[in-house]
Amino acid sequence: MDAAFVQETRALTRRWFLHLKREFIGTFFGLFQPLVWLLLFGTMFSSAFKKNPLPAEFGSVSYLAFITAGIVVSTVMGSAIAGGIPFMFDKENGFLEKLLAAPIRRESLLLSRFLYVMTYSTVQALLVLALARLMGVQVAAGILGLPLIALFILLLCAGFTLLSMMMAFLLDGHANFFMILGFLTTPLFFVSNALVPIETMPLGFRIAAWLNPLTYGVLGIRAPMLKGWSGSAWGDMGIGLLGLLVFDALMLWMTARVFKRHLE
Repeated sequence: MDAAFVQETRALTRRWFLHLKREFIGTFFGLFQPLVWLLLFGTMFSSAFKKNPLPAEFGSVSYLAFITAGIVVSTVMGSAIAGGIPFMFDKENGFLEKLLAAPIRRESLLLSRFLYVMTYSTVQALLVLALARLMGVQVAAGILGLPLIALFILLLCAGFTLLSMMMAFLLDGHANFFMILGFLTTPLFFVSNALVPIETMPLGFRIAAWLNPLTYGVLGIRAPMLKGWSGSAWGDMGIGLLGLLVFDALMLWMTARVFKRHLE
């Protein structure tokens, strides 16, 4: 990686953050919407789970603590899968074509957006964790568990960011992009272990949940939060890590093929 490539990537990344600075209202609601979700789900569903307690493996944790990992992964997915939208608009107004014709490496264009989305999504996730802490949710693994949680956040964000950027190059217009975006996000969130344990789902939904990358993100984040450093926590983190690595590898392979075809 030479100095020119680093400089190009830094300049293009700065462009995305300048956009963020200019869109104050969108930034504000984008950062704090997940906190509203945490408050709503944490209060609305807690009473229901008092009558139907969580499986014994989770101990006596509150439902708010249980769903915190689910809200985190939902937040990360929402930001990451929307990461390709600016590429879509740049393509429609002709600015992307100008960038591709500029004397810069095309990889720097993609890497800059990737770094921006990863940073923004991580900040959102940390805000959710901070609010959950103020509401009484503690990380069982302590401060040493935070790097593990951050690792799963980054892995989940990477896969969905690649998926989003691939969609931006494959689709013809932003209307199709938003349609697919709306179709994907809600089913992915609800057909996962974000709100309920997989063990409580019907068989068909359990199979679908194990095919859902969000499930593996929740497993990896929920384990250090609720189970600490126990053996079952390491097992959950191992399954979560393997699932996300497979998802990221698949997205990287598919995205590389699309970029190669569309950027040459």
